[in-house]
Amino acid sequence: MGCLAGIFLTGASPLILFLALLLAMLILAFFATRLAKRAFKDMHYARDRFGGKAMAAVGMLLGVLSIIAFLGLVTIVFLGFAFINLT
Repeated sequence: MGCLAGIFLTGASPLILFLALLLAMLILAFFATRLAKRAFKDMHYARDRFGGKAMAAVGMLLGVLSIIAFLGLVTIVFLGFAFINLT
């Protein structure tokens, strides 16, 4: 998804590309957590048919870590703009 944004925004500034990458990261992290949650639900209702609980747990963990990383990067960017405007 980030690659597609880069293709369409090749003439854009690096800040726009960075924000597009952050947005793609947030969207993919949201889908990772939703799919992992659904996998856990499916495994709960059909215990004999579905496996892969560890894989779903890793997907949930990576999705949550990506959301935390997104929030950290957004915070760093906004703090950077705040300090640039102070000088």
